[in-house]
Order: sequence, then C-alpha cells, then structure tokens
Amino acid sequence: MKKIILFLSLFLLCSCTEKIENIQVETVKTTTDVLHAKQQKFEYGELYKMDELFDNNDIAFTKKWLDVSNLGSNVIDIEYTLNGETYIEKFPYEVIDTTSPLLYISGSYTMYVDDEDDLVNRVICADNQDRTPNCYIEGDYDLQKVGTYPLTYVGIDNQGNKETADFKLIVKSKDSKPKGGSQSSGSNGMTPIQNIIDKYKTEETMIGIDVSKYQGDINWQEVKNAGVEFAMIRLGLGWNEVTKYDEKFVQNIEGALANDIEVGIYFYSYATTLEEIELEAKFVLDTIKDYNVTFPIAFDWENFTGWNEYGISLFDVRNMNNTFADFMQEKNYQTVQYGSKNSLRNFWSPIRDDIWLAFYIKEGQTQDFEKPIKMWQICNNGRVPGINGDVDIDIYYK
Repeated sequence: MKKIILFLSLFLLCSCTEKIENIQVETVKTTTDVLHAKQQKFEYGELYKMDELFDNNDIAFTKKWLDVSNLGSNVIDIEYTLNGETYIEKFPYEVIDTTSPLLYISGSYTMYVDDEDDLVNRVICADNQDRTPNCYIEGDYDLQKVGTYPLTYVGIDNQGNKETADFKLIVKSKDSKPKGGSQSSGSNGMTPIQNIIDKYKTEETMIGIDVSKYQGDINWQEVKNAGVEFAMIRLGLGWNEVTKYDEKFVQNIEGALANDIEVGIYFYSYATTLEEIELEAKFVLDTIKDYNVTFPIAFDWENFTGWNEYGISLFDVRNMNNTFADFMQEKNYQTVQYGSKNSLRNFWSPIRDDIWLAFYIKEGQTQDFEKPIKMWQICNNGRVPGINGDVDIDIYYK
C-alpha cells in the first residue's frame, strides 16, 4: 500500500511540474522570424518608438522606447504580444554617434583688461554622448591689451565629431568696467490677467499662473475671482542630494485647492546624477500624495551656467528629466517638459513628453514654436488681484 501511495505521489508531482513548464512555454514563446526591422543603426540618445521600428502593425510591445544609450553593437530581448500570445525575440542593432557637440555661443563677448581668462567656459560646449568634449579657442588674444579679436571656438567629442563657431572678443579698459554690479533695466511694464483672458480664453483653453515663495502671501479667493483656473505651484528644490520645500508651498497648494483652483506642481532641481533624481522624485511623490494634483508636474532644470564643469552630457540631462517624469507617470500624474524656445531646441530635444513653453510675448509677436505645446508661460510680468507684484501667467491647452 505504501508503494502505491508513493508511486501516485511521484506521478502527480511529475505531472504538475510538466504542466507548470508547459504553461510557462505557452505564456512566453521564443521566436526569431516575426520582427522585421526597418533599420538596425540608430543615433545615440535619439528617441525611437518600438512600434515605429518594425513593419508588423499588429504587434504590441512591452517597452515603448528602444535603448540607444550604449555605443556599438547591442543585442536585446524584445518582448511583444501578437494574437494574444507573448513572445520574446532577440534584436541585434548598432548605436552610432555622428552628432557634433553643441556650441551655445554668442557672436561676441566683452571682457576687461586684467579679467580672469574664463572665455572657454563662457561658451556652453555640450555633447550628446561625451561628458567632457575637447573644447578650446583658436586664435590669439591678449587680456592685457584693449582691442577686438576675431576667434574661433572648437568642440570635438570622443568620436571625432567636430563643431566650430566664429566669434569676436572685445577687450576694454578697466576704467570702462561698470561699477557697483548690474544696472537696472527699468520696468518692463505689466500684463493684467484680464488682457490674457480677453485674448486667449476659449472653450479649448484654461488660464492659470505659476507661483512660488517670491509671490509672498496670496489671497487665493481674489485670485479665483480674477479668473484664474489653475496654478502651477513650486513644491521645492533639490541640490547635492538635499531636498527642500518652497516656504510657501503648503500655504499655496491648500489656498488654491480651497478655492477650487486646479493645481499642478513644479520642482526646481540642480541635480547632475540619476541618484539625485530618484531622491527628488520620491520627495515630490511623498509630498503630493495627500493633495488633489490634477494638472501636470514639471521638472524644472535651468542650471546651464557652469555646464562645462558638471561632467554631464546632453543625454544625461535629458535622461534625468525623463526619469523624473517616469516616476510621476507610474503614479498616473501628467508631466510636462519645461523650457524656453532655445533650451527646448538645444538642450532638451528630442523631447519625449508634453511641452510647457516659456516664451514672453511682446506686442506684435506670435507664439510660433515648431512643436505642439500643452502649456504656454506667456509672461512673467502678470498682474493678478490677490497677488502683490509680478506673477507668471500661463495658458493650458485642453
């Protein structure tokens, strides 16, 4: 009898194991003849959607983007679903770098006799892949001698891609150097929010503001009565693995929500590593979980001064932004990519998410950015009842 029981136990155990293995095989199958790539060479750091790389229109991919962060030959497992079945297929491809460094440069620079020679770092020399491209100036100049010097700035990355730009250095005497710091340029006028409402409010738009501690104490009921429908509120800032709340964050978000103003969030960052990004993203998520945040969350990184000394690439800074956005999107928050026209074109492109464009329009100008935008920061001299002084005014496109 014991032998019969033992035999039955072994039989059942073997049968169950075989069924489990069969289920695994049927759930994820390996194939080599379904995916047909349109190309197999890809530029480092660009954006390539998986569903646009292959001819098969009826395939659903597990990952949205192709990883192009490793130069040279790559082989990855691509998981996809076809006709209700899940497959894994190996995909060999090559990542190349043919992009020259970005030289963010003016046509001329003014320096004064006996100034410190920081001319190389006055130009932003950034590369999509190389964190420390070789950047230097061709031509002779003398910071001990007044004059105008025609020069050429050169940037070369570790793949040999080269970019040059001509500019002029103007050296002036020490006596002509402005004293006592920068001079005030005077008032740039003001833009009443009613003017923005009259011109831009439609069924397809909403009018809002973005605020921080610099707006002081806000009367949110007056703001609501003035026609403000949403507010982008600065939560805080982060640098060197330290996170800090904006001094008016709680007061602002609670005041806005109490007056039925929808809220979004922006976080000002000085991060240069993904470790800092993870810390900052978790700080933001932990803070907003108790608030009804229905408008987008923005990662605000504008620390371009001193770029050459950070030891980061354009891919690094874009990856920081996208990683921050991934944390937010995993919790079902909207995200936007914030920037001016120049920064969006030069530092943030290719842009993955919706855009929050900072472009302060002047009389007779139009907003002519080449890509669709989700929000437009239209001025920084707005006047809104309930707020003392200037405030940014924004338009949201539904």
